[in-house]
This record gives sequence, structure tokens and C-alpha cells, in this order.
Amino acid sequence: MDLDLTKDGGTVGVITNVVQAQVWVSSSTDLTSLQQFTNGDPPVFQVRANLNGNIVTTDWDGGLWMMNEAGTQRSTLGNVRGVGWFTLCGHTVVLTSNERNSTALLRLDADGTGVTKLANGNLWSPTCSPDNSFVYYVNWEQPEKIWRMPIEGCAAVEVAQVLGDLSWGISRCHRMATL
Repeated sequence: MDLDLTKDGGTVGVITNVVQAQVWVSSSTDLTSLQQFTNGDPPVFQVRANLNGNIVTTDWDGGLWMMNEAGTQRSTLGNVRGVGWFTLCGHTVVLTSNERNSTALLRLDADGTGVTKLANGNLWSPTCSPDNSFVYYVNWEQPEKIWRMPIEGCAAVEVAQVLGDLSWGISRCHRMATL
């Protein structure tokens, strides 16, 4: 995180930063049963439980992982890299994956196979309808909008413009700066 050198060049001082992120699981009604399920690498950042009781997580590099409910038998889920957001929709995983100049909205089967690109753009925060038949996501292109698409793909439908649109905030700040 930081590096410095003494004036005579004889000593270097360095501060390092280590990320530790582990999965802990508990009954929602009895938090005293909290147990740590992962220990060591890779650190995990998002966690979801799927229909089979398995746990799906992402790591520091945007890899997708799956483990059993005991936190063992951890393995990569599919070969998707650069995962930004993900959600579980029944027996599928919907995620955003960073590509060269945009973000892809992808769907894959719960076993990591059958990767399908649903949309492309400046996308984030996918979530599923309660019946898992639709996926909702935000497109950051101005003006920002929320879109809905059938989980199988097909044409997306605009649901709403995001309140507090960034372009409104920028133009408002610009007007206030010029007053």
C-alpha cells in the first residue's frame, strides 16, 4: 500500500495489505450456531445459497466458486472470469462479467455449464423475479434504466428510469458551480 526510502537509500519501508474474507454460516433463528466454513484462499466476496443447499461465492479475481453446505468440496463453477455481480435464479446463475470495454450479462446452469450471453453494455446488479422467469438489471448508460428480460434471453423491456440519474446530478452540480 505504501513504499518509502530513507534519504541515504539504505532502508526501504513497505506496508502491505492482506484481504481476508471468509464464509460464516448460522441458522437465522439461532446466531449462536455461527460457524466458519472457509479458511484460507481464495478470499470470498459475495455469497448465495442455491436450491441444492450449496454455497456459491466469488473470489478476488472475479472467479465463481461452489462448495457444499459444510464449506468443503470447494470447486470453481464454470469458466467465467471477471464476475462483478451474481444472483441465483432457480437452477441457473445470472451474472455480470467484465469484458474489454463493456459488461456482459450471462446465464449459466447451476453446474457451471451452458453459458449464454443475455445482454451487453454498462450493466450491473442482476436480480431475478420471485418465480425465476425474469432477470432484472441496471444499464448505467445515460439515462440509467432498469431492464427486464426473460431468463431464457430474448428482447429486454425497459422497466423504469433510475431515480437520481448521474447525468442529472452532474448537470445540477455544473449549474450550481456557475451560479
